[in-house]
Amino acid sequence: MAHLVGRHRNSINDWIKLFRNGGIEALLKRGEGSGRKGKMTDEAKTELTEKLKAGEFRTAGQAEAWLKEKHHIEFGTNSIYYQLGKLGGRLNVARPSHLKKDEEAASSP
Repeated sequence: MAHLVGRHRNSINDWIKLFRNGGIEALLKRGEGSGRKGKMTDEAKTELTEKLKAGEFRTAGQAEAWLKEKHHIEFGTNSIYYQLGKLGGRLNVARPSHLKKDEEAASSP
């Protein structure tokens, strides 16, 4: 049966137990997650989102340094990219270059 609903049999057994003890209301009630709480405070999220919308950061490193200095929150490289993605930050992409551009002429002083 577990393969029919795409959930592990232990999850299905938990649901059955919840239903037997509390009915539909118990199944629909959502509890607090048991995972670790995030580092980012609501205040930091709000300020970072505003700064991202205003274009105040050119790199993820700048946003990371700002979080460390202003809110004393430290993230690793992958984590800061994840956080910026969740808040709507996007990576800058290189400007388009013409296909027939002369690379030698562009690189010489």
